[in-house]
Amino acid sequence: MKMLKTLLTTIVVFFVLSLQVKADVILTGMGGENGLGEVATPMVDDGSSNELNLPFSVNFFGETYESFFVNTNGNLSFVGGFNGFQGSPFDQATLPIIAPFWGDVNINCGGGEFEGDSSSTGECGNIYIGAPAEGVVAVTWHEVAEFGNSESGERNTFQAVLIDRSADTGTAGDFDLEFRYETLEWSDNAQAGFAAGNGFIDECRGGDCDCPGGDCDCPFGDCECPPGECEPNIPQSVPAPQMAEVTQVETRLEDLPVLEETPVLEEVEVEMTTSYSLPGALTDDVVDLANTSNTGEEGIWSFSFRDGQFLEPGVTPENPIMPISEGEDGWAFDFDVDFDEIVFIDPDVAVGYDYFVDSGSNFASVILPDGFNANYELWLMGANGWEFSQFLDANFRHFFGPDGVSQFRILGIDTSNMVDPTDPTAFVTGLSFVDAGNQQVRQVALTEFVPDATNVDEPNPLMLLLVGCGFIALQRKRKLKAA
Repeated sequence: MKMLKTLLTTIVVFFVLSLQVKADVILTGMGGENGLGEVATPMVDDGSSNELNLPFSVNFFGETYESFFVNTNGNLSFVGGFNGFQGSPFDQATLPIIAPFWGDVNINCGGGEFEGDSSSTGECGNIYIGAPAEGVVAVTWHEVAEFGNSESGERNTFQAVLIDRSADTGTAGDFDLEFRYETLEWSDNAQAGFAAGNGFIDECRGGDCDCPGGDCDCPFGDCECPPGECEPNIPQSVPAPQMAEVTQVETRLEDLPVLEETPVLEEVEVEMTTSYSLPGALTDDVVDLANTSNTGEEGIWSFSFRDGQFLEPGVTPENPIMPISEGEDGWAFDFDVDFDEIVFIDPDVAVGYDYFVDSGSNFASVILPDGFNANYELWLMGANGWEFSQFLDANFRHFFGPDGVSQFRILGIDTSNMVDPTDPTAFVTGLSFVDAGNQQVRQVALTEFVPDATNVDEPNPLMLLLVGCGFIALQRKRKLKAA
């Protein structure tokens, strides 16, 4: 009986822990009541923090910054505070901005006074800043409400994380940026992404233009208040960490022979972007960021800045477009393309995969990666199902003809390659399309069982629980027989 209790406890504990993965999206261990660090902003609507010193410099679109501002409406800014409450296209942004969720956040719906390092008023959430580790800064909007909608009980919890990468790359200012979304229950058609800030937004609509948010010595906007004598005591710096060449082709596709192979240029010329919006931004679908990812971990979005430049996903094989979801029907991708633009995507794969267009124009060409000792086979859908077409070489652009194809299959990856089906960067595929526009494509892995103990999927927690319960039932049956 003792053994049965121990087994049951182990199984239940494992099952509970397995269901808590989503809670780990938000980084904690930074002190304070919630482990999120210190309160970052005054408890006001459309406000900003003081200028906060960074523990490392960041090169953001060619400009180096050593301080920043936390703004209540779901964003960080450089140069000055920003009180714009309505998410807008980034080409209008006046300040360099990092926005995990730029919407009309209100943390003052209870009308309560500022509570220092307390967790919040308990009604509309709060905003925190901390350092979970050396060289890492995390700003958390915790259970924040939407202005004018606080009584609904809908709350959002999300985080912006800046990670110093200068020691890894040897270049000062290199950093990674993460957006972490635990819960998004309201949208406000929020903007999500980042921009260099070369546009124009009227930051002073109906406000005090002599003392715009974030530019005052006093965080509450009383410009007569001497510096250092205002309450609350907003941190002046981040708290210490807690120890706890592809170019546009002029030739039209209809002028190209079917399945022509074109060498891929080794050097990729990339036009650098100065802004980037995440999928669903400025629509109600922005809340889906909590259930999707570009890292393979639900709710976590990651971006890298090197030499001050952000390379947009899909431009090179080193930075592919990642799937927005994974299901029984394969990996799902959703992105916009220009005519004859090549984008690179990456699914989980084993020995081959099928590619499908679910919405948008047909595939125009494909580029397959090298390094797999693969003799790639191209299969096309015929009247009687999949039919072998021809062998393909790696790093060559293979055209499907003037009309393209809506689906194709690639085989020929030998099992000896042991391509990890859980690695989101295992097999990067270049694709172009017949027309410009939004594309929704799917890639379905074709797997083959290989008896290798190092490549065993993690057991499904529910299945483990059922198996364990079955074992308990078997033990009881044996005891009854013995009796």
